[in-house]
Amino acid sequence: DGTFTVALTIPRGYPQTRPSVLFETKVFHPNVRDDGSICHDLFSEWRQTNTLLDIASALWNLLVSYESTESHYNEEAKALLDSNADAFREQAADWVEKYA
Repeated sequence: DGTFTVALTIPRGYPQTRPSVLFETKVFHPNVRDDGSICHDLFSEWRQTNTLLDIASALWNLLVSYESTESHYNEEAKALLDSNADAFREQAADWVEKYA
């Protein structure tokens, strides 16, 4: 368990323009860069029908899911997940304990 802080910036053009979403809490995950930016289809394929609830759901799913995908930002986390899922989960849990 941990508390994750997210910076959500809603632009004037929302919902036609995608909001900016960054983790402020450090997260060890294949789809999260060191700067907190997130690799997720919702953000790369933004549609004006997407809602803030869709963003919250995507973030929740990202935090509870460790599925390896072709799309990723964090090479170290992806390599560890692909080679040793248990070690990946342990590293991710360590980061939650340390940063969240």
